[in-house]
Amino acid sequence: MARRWVLLARNADPQDALGDGVLDELQPADALLTRALAVAGELAMLPRAAYGRIKRQLRGPTLERIDAAIRGEDPLVSAWISAETAPAAADVLGRTRPS
Repeated sequence: MARRWVLLARNADPQDALGDGVLDELQPADALLTRALAVAGELAMLPRAAYGRIKRQLRGPTLERIDAAIRGEDPLVSAWISAETAPAAADVLGRTRPS
Protein backbone atom coordinates (compact mmCIF):
# COMPACT_ATOMS: atom_id res chain seq x y z
CA MET A 1 0.00 0.00 0.00
CA ALA A 2 2.82 2.41 0.75
CA ARG A 3 4.00 1.76 -2.80
CA ARG A 4 0.68 3.12 -4.08
CA TRP A 5 1.01 6.18 -1.84
CA VAL A 6 4.42 6.93 -3.31
CA LEU A 7 3.39 6.28 -6.91
CA LEU A 8 0.34 8.51 -6.61
CA ALA A 9 2.04 11.10 -4.36
CA ARG A 10 -0.79 10.52 -1.91
CA ASN A 11 -0.97 11.84 1.61
CA ALA A 12 -2.97 9.76 4.05
CA ASP A 13 -4.59 10.17 7.40
CA PRO A 14 -3.74 7.89 10.34
CA GLN A 15 -6.77 5.63 9.81
CA ASP A 16 -5.78 5.03 6.17
CA ALA A 17 -2.20 4.31 7.21
CA LEU A 18 -3.44 1.79 9.77
CA GLY A 19 -5.82 0.18 7.29
CA ASP A 20 -3.11 -0.07 4.64
CA GLY A 21 -0.67 -1.71 7.05
CA VAL A 22 1.77 1.21 7.14
CA LEU A 23 1.15 1.59 10.89
CA ASP A 24 0.75 -1.26 13.36
CA GLU A 25 -1.55 0.61 15.71
CA LEU A 26 -2.85 4.05 16.66
CA GLN A 27 -2.70 5.56 20.11
CA PRO A 28 -4.03 8.82 21.51
CA ALA A 29 -1.30 11.37 22.20
CA ASP A 30 -1.58 11.00 25.98
CA ALA A 31 -1.01 7.21 25.76
CA LEU A 32 1.68 7.23 23.09
CA LEU A 33 4.78 7.27 25.28
CA THR A 34 3.44 4.60 27.63
CA ARG A 35 2.57 2.32 24.71
CA ALA A 36 5.87 2.96 22.94
CA LEU A 37 7.78 2.00 26.08
CA ALA A 38 5.67 -1.15 26.46
CA VAL A 39 6.37 -2.21 22.88
CA ALA A 40 10.08 -1.41 23.32
CA GLY A 41 10.06 -3.60 26.44
CA GLU A 42 8.49 -6.47 24.48
CA LEU A 43 11.10 -6.14 21.74
CA ALA A 44 13.91 -5.97 24.30
CA MET A 45 12.88 -9.41 25.57
CA LEU A 46 13.52 -11.04 22.18
CA PRO A 47 16.84 -12.79 21.53
CA ARG A 48 19.08 -9.93 20.45
CA ALA A 49 21.16 -11.67 17.77
CA ALA A 50 18.16 -13.29 16.08
CA TYR A 51 16.17 -10.07 16.18
CA GLY A 52 19.09 -8.18 14.66
CA ARG A 53 19.45 -10.71 11.84
CA ILE A 54 15.75 -10.53 11.04
CA LYS A 55 15.84 -6.72 10.97
CA ARG A 56 18.84 -6.78 8.62
CA GLN A 57 17.08 -9.28 6.34
CA LEU A 58 13.96 -7.11 6.21
CA ARG A 59 15.70 -3.74 5.92
CA GLY A 60 19.05 -4.62 4.35
CA PRO A 61 18.28 -3.69 0.73
CA THR A 62 16.72 -0.40 1.80
CA LEU A 63 19.67 0.48 4.04
CA GLU A 64 22.08 -0.33 1.21
CA ARG A 65 20.19 2.02 -1.13
CA ILE A 66 20.21 4.76 1.51
CA ASP A 67 23.97 4.36 1.98
CA ALA A 68 24.50 4.48 -1.80
CA ALA A 69 22.41 7.65 -2.04
CA ILE A 70 24.40 9.28 0.76
CA ARG A 71 27.61 8.43 -1.10
CA GLY A 72 26.11 9.90 -4.30
CA GLU A 73 26.10 6.51 -6.02
CA ASP A 74 22.36 6.04 -6.57
CA PRO A 75 21.29 7.15 -10.06
CA LEU A 76 17.65 7.36 -9.00
CA VAL A 77 18.35 10.27 -6.69
CA SER A 78 19.47 12.50 -9.55
CA ALA A 79 16.39 11.42 -11.51
CA TRP A 80 14.13 12.31 -8.58
CA ILE A 81 15.72 15.73 -8.24
CA SER A 82 15.44 17.00 -11.80
CA ALA A 83 13.86 19.93 -13.60
CA GLU A 84 10.96 17.65 -14.52
CA THR A 85 10.26 16.32 -11.04
CA ALA A 86 11.02 19.38 -8.88
CA PRO A 87 7.66 21.13 -9.51
CA ALA A 88 5.72 17.94 -8.78
CA ALA A 89 7.69 17.36 -5.58
CA ALA A 90 7.07 20.94 -4.48
CA ASP A 91 3.36 20.42 -5.12
CA VAL A 92 3.28 17.29 -2.95
CA LEU A 93 5.23 18.97 -0.17
CA GLY A 94 2.95 22.00 -0.29
CA ARG A 95 -0.25 20.00 0.11
CA THR A 96 -2.09 20.33 3.37
CA ARG A 97 -2.37 17.33 5.64
CA PRO A 98 -5.64 15.42 5.60
CA SER A 99 -8.04 16.44 8.34
